[in-house]
Amino acid sequence: MSHKTHYSISLIIALLLAFTPSCTRRNRVAQNTGEYTLQAGGLERTYRLHVPPNFDGNLSWPLVFVFHGGYGTGEVMEEVTGFDQVADEKGFIVVYPNGYIDHWNDGRSTDPTYTDVDDVRFVSALIDELSSKYNIDPKRVFATGMSNGGIFTYRLACELSDRLAAVGPVSGSLAENLVPQCSPAQTISIIHIHGLDDQLVKFEGGTVPSPYGGGTYPVLDTLALWIDFDGCTGSPETTELPDSDPSDGTTVRMISYTHCQNNTVVTLYAIAGGGHTWPGGEYTSEGAGGKTSHDFSASEVIWEFFSQHPKP
Repeated sequence: MSHKTHYSISLIIALLLAFTPSCTRRNRVAQNTGEYTLQAGGLERTYRLHVPPNFDGNLSWPLVFVFHGGYGTGEVMEEVTGFDQVADEKGFIVVYPNGYIDHWNDGRSTDPTYTDVDDVRFVSALIDELSSKYNIDPKRVFATGMSNGGIFTYRLACELSDRLAAVGPVSGSLAENLVPQCSPAQTISIIHIHGLDDQLVKFEGGTVPSPYGGGTYPVLDTLALWIDFDGCTGSPETTELPDSDPSDGTTVRMISYTHCQNNTVVTLYAIAGGGHTWPGGEYTSEGAGGKTSHDFSASEVIWEFFSQHPKP
């Protein structure tokens, strides 16, 4: 690891240590959502697609992938994240793919049941399929995901950077198995959201409870890789988010490297007191996931970041 990488990790650690933190599900599925199938890698794959009601095929549209966590579904992610409403308000198409046996091949497993499934190929085929029907802007294709889905978005950043402009993992870091071989073909912007008290995909990395085991790289080490990949220089900008909901038991610090090649940015939302949850949403119950921050909406913040970082 380079000298610059060591410097980046040390600086972020110092910034994180400088602060301490002082379920009813809502139906957020909008209209204009449909279920579809696609043949990819010898398998019939499924996905949900939401197209805003003001869709105009004469215009080019951004596309946002939203990947569910392990044992989840696209329908669940549609409901708990509220991305449909953000898409309708801001003007983009959102797709919620379904993993094979409810999981994504995120790079951790050595079990052929999962490693033989080419999810990266599925995503690439889905980009082609949707681009042929909805006039997708190739410079504005993005991916976010939660947990297993967040870990998978990092795999996409490693292997599909030629097709994605930015990724936004939530409670998911890079799979340890992929660290030696991760070599993005192009620079790509990263927004990473993670609770410091996440006990499932831990901020400090390690084994992740799952049907196939495997571990994740520490969040700070993962971000340091992208600080190097994107050629970021200088010190990061830091911002304390307003503690708009003191009752949620969390506070948030944003750390952002903005001086990177090709106008890319590497940003971390570190949630003190936050668990394995989707900020502003209801991904898991309080007991299983820990505290959910309501100081910001992950879906709104992720889209705002995406909208500012298309491919050059």
